[in-house]
Amino acid sequence: MTIGFALSLGLALSYAGMAGLSLGMNRHAAQVWPKKKLTPFGQRGLRLGGWLLLALALLPCLWTWGVSVGIVAWIGLIGAGALLLVLLLAYRPRPAAALAGLSALVSLPLLLVLGSGL
Repeated sequence: MTIGFALSLGLALSYAGMAGLSLGMNRHAAQVWPKKKLTPFGQRGLRLGGWLLLALALLPCLWTWGVSVGIVAWIGLIGAGALLLVLLLAYRPRPAAALAGLSALVSLPLLLVLGSGL
């Protein structure tokens, strides 16, 4: 896996994970879906999905750089994904959520294909 591909895959998963964590909160969910109220089950699902996506974002970093540098790169990608989400959520909340769903839908199959090739 090339460095650029690992960075983009890790960033996409980190962004989707941070979006899942933030949309699991009432305040941010009301920004995106003003007429709907999330159920407690929906909130837990978004939070669990967010944590899972953040954990999966570690895999491309470990495959590319190994443990010592991979963890540092993963933490940096989580920060970059969070910054991107904060900027988009403040000005365009619905496209920010749509981008998170799209990045998760594109990244997860790529992660499965790359993981099976190791």
